[in-house]
Amino acid sequence: MALQFGQTWWGEQFLNALTDIDYSNRLPRGRSYARNGSVAEIQTSNNRIDAKVRGSRRTPYKVQIGLPLFSDAEKAMLMQAITDDPLVLSHLLNRELPDELNAIAQRHKMAVFPKKWSDFDMDCSCPDWAVPCKHLAAVIYMLSAEIDRDPFLVFRLHGLDILKELSKAGLTLNKEMRIPGFEQLLLDKPVVVEDMDTLGDAPFDLSKITPQTNHLLSLLEAKPVFYGKAFSPLLLRHYKAVGRHSKEWLSREVVEFEPKVFESMEKVELLLDGDGAFHQVILHADRGDLVLDASDDGLDSLIQFLIRLPKKYEERLSAGLRSLYRAWHFSLKLAECGAYIPQLLELNKNHYVIRWIPAVINEEVDALLTMLEHGLPQNLVQVQSAAKKCLYLSPRDQAMALVSLFLTHFMKEVSPTSSTSYPDTETKIEQLFFLNHRLRFSQLRENQLAEAMHQFLQRFYLGHKTYVPLIKIVDDATEGTFDLQLWVENRKAAMQELLTLQGFIEDKAYNSFKASLFHSMASLSRDFPAIKPLISSSGTERLSFDAEGFVEVLFHVLPVLKLLGIRILLPNSLKYLARPQASLKMDSRSSDATVRAT
Repeated sequence: MALQFGQTWWGEQFLNALTDIDYSNRLPRGRSYARNGSVAEIQTSNNRIDAKVRGSRRTPYKVQIGLPLFSDAEKAMLMQAITDDPLVLSHLLNRELPDELNAIAQRHKMAVFPKKWSDFDMDCSCPDWAVPCKHLAAVIYMLSAEIDRDPFLVFRLHGLDILKELSKAGLTLNKEMRIPGFEQLLLDKPVVVEDMDTLGDAPFDLSKITPQTNHLLSLLEAKPVFYGKAFSPLLLRHYKAVGRHSKEWLSREVVEFEPKVFESMEKVELLLDGDGAFHQVILHADRGDLVLDASDDGLDSLIQFLIRLPKKYEERLSAGLRSLYRAWHFSLKLAECGAYIPQLLELNKNHYVIRWIPAVINEEVDALLTMLEHGLPQNLVQVQSAAKKCLYLSPRDQAMALVSLFLTHFMKEVSPTSSTSYPDTETKIEQLFFLNHRLRFSQLRENQLAEAMHQFLQRFYLGHKTYVPLIKIVDDATEGTFDLQLWVENRKAAMQELLTLQGFIEDKAYNSFKASLFHSMASLSRDFPAIKPLISSSGTERLSFDAEGFVEVLFHVLPVLKLLGIRILLPNSLKYLARPQASLKMDSRSSDATVRAT
């Protein structure tokens, strides 16, 4: 699949400088050079680009490109415009260049994008007399692809580092904004929690999980910038294949074990390697241990063992074996219903893996994972570090890791993705998503790919952050309208009072969380464009709907926002409202009711 250029409007704007070139054959040859790896190196320093492009000679040609620097006054004006408007800031932190910011620059006669090739200061060491030559054009194409994935680059090329300036102003990117690392989950000692098994002994009712595939995939961009074509159809094909595969497992006839086979297995240890992959499971028994190693298809052997455990004897299993049994059947149900999502993890510098985990943005899935978590022995799952040191996971991360092992295994089993050792970039992405390959993005054309994938998946994880937007609906009986208010809630401290958006933004105590909240609001505005003025005004503007207009919001917009993990508080006047769509249910919460998507 060929590398694509100008997939976003800002990447396309950068390429527009090449549209008036008379030497038309230079453009297709420049694109070919960009796609075939001829651009060997690109380095940017302030407004200068130094590159090396392979040509007909042994030594690569040296390419230099410069863009005009913004003045200090222009930089200050743009930064003021960004920090004054939470909507602009939210889109930037979502790696989107908002039209509003470009419009502000144009009003001040600032050229963010070059309008013609002569706006560049260009030079190439090749003998071609045409400017730009194919080598220069190749570098500009490569830059446009990177600008697609990182719109901050177009400002850095004018001498303005927006993220650095935001940091100076106290707005820092905390760990919630970064790709999570597997090492961050590891603990030196197992977590000891009192009275955890009460919930774990409750009935583990998997029938509560309903089909989720279409709901979940509807949250994602159809054509993300890290992939050359639409990615959602590829995801959908894999979800359907995994669903069929799970039903095959459920329909298999097996010879169940007699109780004497499993009743003597009092302890279970499941070992992962340092990057979270299955290493070994040990089933300790009176007559000797059963050891299943990854090198001997141990995960398949474990599955074959688990499917032979009789359901009627589930309560007679030891805590560790019961946890494995439940995790396996939980995984099958998640696979059948498509109630799982991909998670990108960083293993070390530029090395990444994707595992598939339960979609806990669905309340029933989250509740079942919590039950599994509460029934786990504290050291069931252990991690062997490179130094052969035994490390541990929190109860929640143990439960997540167990279910993830099975879900990721299903995905690998059904995927037709090539496992070639020399993949192109698009195949590497498919191997990462569907084959659980541990991959490194080191080629020049792969700059910012991991970050682009992380941004693509973030809509699944908005509700996992510490501070999250909350929408409150107020019934104004006097005017016959419904007012929509934007608040901020602390998901880690349920007893903390709601914060006004303006108060949150103005209070420096929340500086380390603001970027994360602004990032969430970009998703909010994407699904609910009418809320943009409310975000821009830090929640101070009034957003009202008459009864007819509110019906559209209530039954078509709010369920999508709830699926993203954003809570909606409804007034009591709507608590018993008839529900024309099965996708909504309402709960009472003190004086309010909460819309929940199911």
